[in-house]
Amino acid sequence: MDMKKRNDIMIFMCGVMFAAACCLSGSRLAAEQAAGPATASVIPETNHGGADPEIPNDPDVLNDWEIFQMAIMKTESGFDPSVVGTSNDRGVMQITPIYVREVNRLLGENRYTHDDAFSVTKSIEMFNIMQSRKNPHNDMSRAVRGHNPGGSANGYSKKVKDNIEFIKRMEAARAEIIRMRSDNI
Repeated sequence: MDMKKRNDIMIFMCGVMFAAACCLSGSRLAAEQAAGPATASVIPETNHGGADPEIPNDPDVLNDWEIFQMAIMKTESGFDPSVVGTSNDRGVMQITPIYVREVNRLLGENRYTHDDAFSVTKSIEMFNIMQSRKNPHNDMSRAVRGHNPGGSANGYSKKVKDNIEFIKRMEAARAEIIRMRSDNI
């Protein structure tokens, strides 16, 4: 599967998970605004149930690195792309202005602005650019330390590990739904 399609699946899953979290808290408007048009049809009418999400009919599942990225998103923002943190960190991955400057320096061009951190796609791109240059073997422990250097004091890596397990369960459920749908065709 090509990178754009994998990225689209990650964005879709991020939107679905954020929409579900908003619905559980009763915030349908926030879910609609933040999840965007790609997931608008999957937001339940109430927080007491609703339509099943439209799962992409694709048997491929996210790989370990993509699951890790999703865990970072859940840890950093609860999948909310509109979050602004106390250190002016923004978006689903809580990208800081320093992070954006470093990505642009690595690229040798000013491709990204800090406002781009509100875009799930651009946040993933910036994260992958940073990791490809600073962590070319995609070592998850190194990526956690690099993404949140002060996180060891607040148990950040444990939160990410717990969220990896959560995302793996979500991905397994998605794969099972896809398998059941294909069995019924």
